[in-house]
Amino acid sequence: MVADDGGPHVRLGVAWALVLLAAGVLGTAALAPLLAATAAMAAVETARSRAGRLRPAPLPAGVGAAVVVVAAAGGGLAVAAAAVFVAVAGPAWVVAERVSGRRPSAARAYAPVPTAALAVVLGVPVACVVLVRGSSGATVTAVLLCCVLLFDASVFIVGTGAANGWEGPAAGIVTIVPLSVIVGSLLSPPFTGSGAWVLGGVAVVTLPMGGPVARRMLGDRAVPAPALGRVDTMLVTGPAWAVAAALLHVH
Repeated sequence: MVADDGGPHVRLGVAWALVLLAAGVLGTAALAPLLAATAAMAAVETARSRAGRLRPAPLPAGVGAAVVVVAAAGGGLAVAAAAVFVAVAGPAWVVAERVSGRRPSAARAYAPVPTAALAVVLGVPVACVVLVRGSSGATVTAVLLCCVLLFDASVFIVGTGAANGWEGPAAGIVTIVPLSVIVGSLLSPPFTGSGAWVLGGVAVVTLPMGGPVARRMLGDRAVPAPALGRVDTMLVTGPAWAVAAALLHVH
């Protein structure tokens, strides 16, 4: 997980888990706005952490990420259309700020292309979680979110203060194995055949990748990014799980 600025981690983590799982069960109408707001805050945090000539503009990046995630309630084509729109509108927003001269010093510090890239790179993976809810249903989505939450909790509990950086992710991976056993044994359908094990394997491979990707987006700087820490595990697992679930016809 990415760096944070301290605080009541356990209580906030439990509250986040309960709200996220409840939204996942309720449907896309609840899940999409929740994840859109979180992705927007994560984009703003990430943009503010960057420096130099390729600095994204925080507000357009946040709005763009939210637009992409909200569009997922309309399906995959809506996400693709939203991503294209953001890729065009984000840079246009930054350029318009420069030309208008309303905030000349701030506008000159922002780069159009990184602004759009940040919105899309953050928005699309999180949107994939919403797509899973729309195409595969509440049970499959709940299992995906449990994988994400268990991994995050294990990384925090074991990884905090650990002598080696791999201990937290290793503990997170271990939690996925019993979850896959339970899912394969009790939740058939929707997880028929080897579906539970395949998707569990996808989670094992991809969950540890989210943290490094998020840290790379922050420029490997130890800056507070609590919202990004809520969605970083979804950055690789979200798209991978959505594709695998569709190929396996898990719903």
